[in-house]
Amino acid sequence: MPSQAQWKLYDAIIEKGVEKAEKEEKCLQALKDVDSANFIVTLTSNKIIGCIHAVAQFGLVSVLNKMIERKMVNLAMQDGAGDTALHYAQRKSDTAFINALFEHQPELAAVGNTKKITPIHLAAAQNDVDGLKRYLENGKTDVNKLKDSNGDTPLHWACQNGQLNAAKLLVEKYAAKATVVNNDNFIPRMMCPIDDASLELEQYLAKKEKSSLFEQCAILIDQLPDDKALLPEIVLTQQGLVTQFHHEVEQQKAKNDQLIEKAQLEAQERFAKLTLNV
Repeated sequence: MPSQAQWKLYDAIIEKGVEKAEKEEKCLQALKDVDSANFIVTLTSNKIIGCIHAVAQFGLVSVLNKMIERKMVNLAMQDGAGDTALHYAQRKSDTAFINALFEHQPELAAVGNTKKITPIHLAAAQNDVDGLKRYLENGKTDVNKLKDSNGDTPLHWACQNGQLNAAKLLVEKYAAKATVVNNDNFIPRMMCPIDDASLELEQYLAKKEKSSLFEQCAILIDQLPDDKALLPEIVLTQQGLVTQFHHEVEQQKAKNDQLIEKAQLEAQERFAKLTLNV
């Protein structure tokens, strides 16, 4: 349970009707009487958060920096939903706060919450190209293995939100595979919104799917054992898998086309009814 001094700090953080500069000054003053900022609070909604999460919610960078300077806060602290302060900052697109956190603990970018959603997933969904570059520039994160609890990669998240620029960056610079499937066996393109705005994204991904399959076959042949007698059998097996996958993709595309056609017909019918009523 928070001490009296910690409660005073928390109250200063969440105080309403106060300008940000004044709020930061009050928090810095209250911070002088606190030894540790690693305390949690249970909200009236029963949500559990840490002091660091409240600081992130209000974007109090100077308070964060002082906590880091005094080594009084665990930057990787997770709330009741498993979110870190970086999740909070990324959702708010608070670049200054994100930079301060990332500078001291870059590994937070790949930390998942209880649903295995990482700040990288959030950045992809927001089309935050600069954020993705920041998180992935060290080359230590394999975006194809970074999956949420539904098996969705950052590329799935970018596609689900129709974010062409984020998708292109993930594929072209960070080797995101257009053929990776989630728990429902959906490739990223299948997650695209059914609208005209996502057409360019779908076309782009469709091309990448074909090149991905070709690369997989090339790698397979390159890694063949010395016993080349197995070559025909292995190639035929892979050919069958590729053909099967192609058919599945085409079937899904046909279903998507049917859904689009149905939606267009329904829209036309609604318009016709409205016209008759005028």
